[in-house]
Amino acid sequence: MRIVRAVGAGIVGLGLLAGCALEHPPIAPGRPSASSTVAAPLPSVPATSASPVAEETTASAPGSTPPVPKEKPRAVNCAKEKCVALTFDDGPGPYTRALLTRLADATAPATFFVVGERVAAYPGVAKAIATAGHEIDVHTWDHRDLTTLTRAQIDHQLRASVRVIRRDAGVDPRYLRPSYGAMNAKVHAAARHAGLALALWSVDTLDWRTHNVRRTVAVAVRQATRGSIILLHDIHATSVRAVRPIIDRLRTKGFTFVTVSTLLGKTKPGTKYFHG
Repeated sequence: MRIVRAVGAGIVGLGLLAGCALEHPPIAPGRPSASSTVAAPLPSVPATSASPVAEETTASAPGSTPPVPKEKPRAVNCAKEKCVALTFDDGPGPYTRALLTRLADATAPATFFVVGERVAAYPGVAKAIATAGHEIDVHTWDHRDLTTLTRAQIDHQLRASVRVIRRDAGVDPRYLRPSYGAMNAKVHAAARHAGLALALWSVDTLDWRTHNVRRTVAVAVRQATRGSIILLHDIHATSVRAVRPIIDRLRTKGFTFVTVSTLLGKTKPGTKYFHG
């Protein structure tokens, strides 16, 4: 995917300004959806219910022991190793636990850019991501294009998302990945105020469009280079099935899998990054 660096804090031009899935699996009834109108006020973070939504369709039942890597992750120096980061947008969702099992079996860390309202709907899955040692970061509250919102609305999107991640996953996010990769001066300023660096991607597998395991694997393996941030979506079953082949094939090419924070090292809030 062609990526054009923005000048200053202007909008980042992406060859396809659609690095995220547009359709989401249903959340709990009554929850605001990603298609909510921009004018609609954001909800406060809802209290976790005992049974917010059926958390699984393909893996272990809710409340089961979260999958953990078979081996203890080792320290990685990306200045010396051929590092690459797997990232997953738009979750958590019904396929996320199955993905966690695949990542644990492969002893591969990943970074999840989660949608706040989906964390509220799948709190147990969000906690499982953190328990398994993966990184969790912000992908807005309800997947709106932040460039269409007022500064106050953007601030609310970020605050609500950070709050629910802290509450349900027990971690502090470090990065914001704006929906569709869309950003402008207001988004940069809001991210800086929230203490979040902006983390985009350098390899778009287009998994959200093709829903094809073979094509998703082929794009990831063909386009990955040292320092790549690979974009996938854990809300699609085909994307989850593509993960293990991607890991196996890239490892045969000498790549080491790390989280975004390990790949990028020291970052600055409000500044954009899309490659290690």
